[in-house]
Amino acid sequence: MKHIYTSVDIGSDSIKVVTSELFKGKLNLLAASSVKSKGIKKVLITDENMLGIKIKKVITTIPSYFAEFTKIDGEIKINNENKIVTGDDVVKVLGQAVKGKISSTKEMVTIVPIDFSVDSKTGIKDPKGLTGNTLRTRAILITTPKKNIYSVVGLIEAIGIEVVDISLNSIGDINALKNKGMEEKIGAIINIGAETTTVSVYNKNILIKTSIIGMAGRDID
Repeated sequence: MKHIYTSVDIGSDSIKVVTSELFKGKLNLLAASSVKSKGIKKVLITDENMLGIKIKKVITTIPSYFAEFTKIDGEIKINNENKIVTGDDVVKVLGQAVKGKISSTKEMVTIVPIDFSVDSKTGIKDPKGLTGNTLRTRAILITTPKKNIYSVVGLIEAIGIEVVDISLNSIGDINALKNKGMEEKIGAIINIGAETTTVSVYNKNILIKTSIIGMAGRDID
């Protein structure tokens, strides 16, 4: 069974679509398109003839206005018989860390793990397969106002396409550009769009803050 993923970026100047296939742990580009933004009636999700398949589900980016970044901590006991950390344990400890941290006006975009600890072992990036009694995590919880999500998701679902996940452009910027040289540094990535500029601040390859400036490409002579 093929694993094909589509991402939609609705910008003020253009609407971009990228479709890729996950094969042997790598994303292979199948198709990409970009059309001018002239209102939602022009949201041409993709040229389906280009792919030969129909897009039914997408992962979409949402505006990062008023996004909040909160450091959270979580801890669980490892209850399986062998005391081996599994993917389910990772999900559980992140879920425990989130409890009570999201206000009624906000929606969670994602959780970015900083590191994990298994008993006395600290600074672990991937704890799966390790043995111990207690799993802890430090992470960054990213939330955004609900209206930021519902406005975009509502538009896409109105044209018959299911939104299966959401993300921020800033997360994509970090993942596209991060390298080993950034692992021990604090810095920023500046993404100049058509009408706004997004500044993404990172600490050791982890996104910790975004700001949007109301000037961009159209203001540059």
